[in-house]
Amino acid sequence: MIDWAKFFDKHHVEYVEGGDSTAKGNIYVRCPFCGDADQGHHMGISLKGKGWGCWRDQRHRGRDPRRLVGAVLGVPLAKAGELLKLDGEAPGFVSMPISERVKAMKAGDEIKDTFKLKFPSEIKPLNNEGQGRLFIAYLKSRGFDDEEAAEAAFRYKLRYAMRGVFSYRLVIPVYDEYELVTWTGRSIVEDEEIRYKTLSKDPTKGALEGMPKALGSITDFLWNEGTILKGTGRGLVICEGPIDAIKVDYFCRQSLGVYGTCIFGKGISNQQVSVLHEIAPYYKHKYLLLDRDAGREKHKLITRLYHWGYRLLDLPKGNFKDPGGMPKDKLVDFIELKCA
Repeated sequence: MIDWAKFFDKHHVEYVEGGDSTAKGNIYVRCPFCGDADQGHHMGISLKGKGWGCWRDQRHRGRDPRRLVGAVLGVPLAKAGELLKLDGEAPGFVSMPISERVKAMKAGDEIKDTFKLKFPSEIKPLNNEGQGRLFIAYLKSRGFDDEEAAEAAFRYKLRYAMRGVFSYRLVIPVYDEYELVTWTGRSIVEDEEIRYKTLSKDPTKGALEGMPKALGSITDFLWNEGTILKGTGRGLVICEGPIDAIKVDYFCRQSLGVYGTCIFGKGISNQQVSVLHEIAPYYKHKYLLLDRDAGREKHKLITRLYHWGYRLLDLPKGNFKDPGGMPKDKLVDFIELKCA
């Protein structure tokens, strides 16, 4: 068990152990993920090894002490683990979820128990049976064969819907380190005006659509986030969309040790930058590979990541507009060459 008071004293981190509107068994620091928005001590840390969480923003929570220490002290994940080891603390994961209700320090509200996001009944697991074949056929149109499409559906927990607001969409779940936080649906209908529809974090909109509320904006997460946080490999390729990332990860991770992820668009959030900063030391080659029409956006993005070893990668010549449109053999050869 980590003695957080002792650790924070040693590293000169301000904290409070009690007072008005605090919960017993916790210690509190300023939330490092909220930054200047936290004018109090909004990050509660369980002294019983149950994790940490910010009452202002439920995305700022976890169970890995390395992530917390890295954010509080502003050091990479590996350095955070070393500091914990020096203090005799194991830097691994704690298995129990956060269960305490952490009360607000300056407001009269309190954080609710962690909300478990679940798929509604109309969004079904994808396999190569029944109506699922329509969506397997879509994956085949993106370069997978029958067996690969079925395996990718299982590996990445893909789903589909034939009715409701996500009807005729391949549903791609998004997880943080531990749980489902949101999802996005890629239309399989040709010439659909809105290619992607994403679960809203607005409870009012969700209620109108008959959908649950997302645990956060999709652009505050990376696709495949839990995997790339825990992994280490020859390379990491950041794509624009999830289909591109799925294709890179599926065909390149096992054969080349190169992982795929995406930022869900042509912009990048502070939260995504924070995660990419943390994992940078664990991947030798790190590339940003956006769609062919990315234009100036890709140069704006790479300036936020260049300091940690990320580099811009342009698509090779060919009649395809994104990584997902590349023939799989050509994609693997291209990534292997860049990550040699």
